[in-house]
This record gives sequence, C-alpha cells and structure tokens, in this order.
Amino acid sequence: MKEAELVGGALFYTEDPVAAAKILVELLASNEVDIDLARSIGVDPDLVPSLRRSLPSERMPLELICAEGAGWVMGRRSSTVDRLWEAVASLPQGVQLPPGLRRTTGETMIGMASNATNRIRLIAPYLDTSGMGFLVDAIVSATDRDVNVELFNPQSWAPAEGAIASLTDAIAERGNPEMFHLVHVVNDAPFAHLKVMVVDGTMAYIGSANITAAGLAGRNLELGVLVHGNEVQVIESVLDLFIDKNC
Repeated sequence: MKEAELVGGALFYTEDPVAAAKILVELLASNEVDIDLARSIGVDPDLVPSLRRSLPSERMPLELICAEGAGWVMGRRSSTVDRLWEAVASLPQGVQLPPGLRRTTGETMIGMASNATNRIRLIAPYLDTSGMGFLVDAIVSATDRDVNVELFNPQSWAPAEGAIASLTDAIAERGNPEMFHLVHVVNDAPFAHLKVMVVDGTMAYIGSANITAAGLAGRNLELGVLVHGNEVQVIESVLDLFIDKNC
C-alpha cells in the first residue's frame, strides 16, 4: 500500500481532508500525540504512532505525503453513501484506478474498521502477518473504543498462526483484549473460502482478497464489492451458520 493511501485511511472520515492533512503533519512531526487535536480534526489518535513508524520523519516529504493523502481522499471518498454497492479492487502499484472505481481493498478495510462503532467480523481462508499488518492498527483502535471484533480462525493455513498472534499481541499491548474474539467453526463445517468483512451489520466487503500482503498490497489482482444497507444482515446470517458456540 502506498504511503499516501496510509495517510488517506487516517483522513478518510475527516470533514475537510486538506485542512486536516496540514494539522496531521504537525501531529506526526511532534514527539507526543495531541489526542484532543487529533480528535478535533476527525483523526483517530491511535493511528498517529503507526503512521510515524511508516512515514519519513523529514518535514518536506511528510508534507508532500500528507497532501497526497488528502488529494487521494478527495478523489475516492464516499462518506455519504450514494449507492448500495460499489466496486473495490487491489491493483499493482502505479496502476491508476479506472473511472468509477474509487476504493482499493486495503483502504476500504482500514476505513471500515476505523469507522466501526459496534462490531467487526472478519473471515478469510488465508491470513499472513504482512497482510494483517495493514489492518492491525485500525482493529486495535476499534477494540479500544469497545468495538467487538470477531476474527474467524482459518481451518488449515499455517501462516495464519503468526498473523493471529501478531494481532493478539498488539491488542494486548495497545487495545482491549476483552473485545477481541477468535471464532471457531464446527468440525464438519465446509471449507470457508469466503473473504468477508462486516461492520455494524450495515456495511460489508465481499471479494476475492485474502488478508495477505499479496491480496491487499496489489501483488494480486483482486476484485470485490462494498455493500451498504440492512441487507448486510443476510451476510451475517451466513457467517452464523457454522459457528461452534462451545468454543
């Protein structure tokens, strides 16, 4: 994921991304996190330290990246839902989104997690540590806001253990472990090949992308949809079919 997209994920729900980007530069240049200032512009304070670790510390490139992030938001945001669904894709670095496609997969999931108020449900057959790294800060912050996070445990994929461990450790260190739940399916459940993220029962990503670096960073070509509305509860009903309630 490009640096501008990381900044864009933090700025996505700000009222004025251009003005917020200028303030974000000051937040990132400081050694401390001004929680009140971050919240005043609509930026999650918990995302500021992770951005510092990911972005250059020099002032000029930082200003440029934040400005690009604001422009990226202005071009692709859809905070006011004007359609019940929209296409989402993972494309290789340097490939421009075609007309009508406003969201990449990684920024869609980050934005969904950052905007969650009640529950996040995430299921994919393949997870790896690098892929989870794109989402970990937004998910940790969600648990700290008392958002219930459910991650479905993949049935047979060794790299998932490291990805789950990295997320669990981050939540234990910076979030609220009581709000994180690793969900298991019953033994005779069919192989869960679906890739779905559901937020608050009203928004869902459904697509081809696994929670891997290849799926989210654009090494693979991935395509999906972001769905809005109460019909998303039907998706939740499918997820509930094979949950092992004894675990």
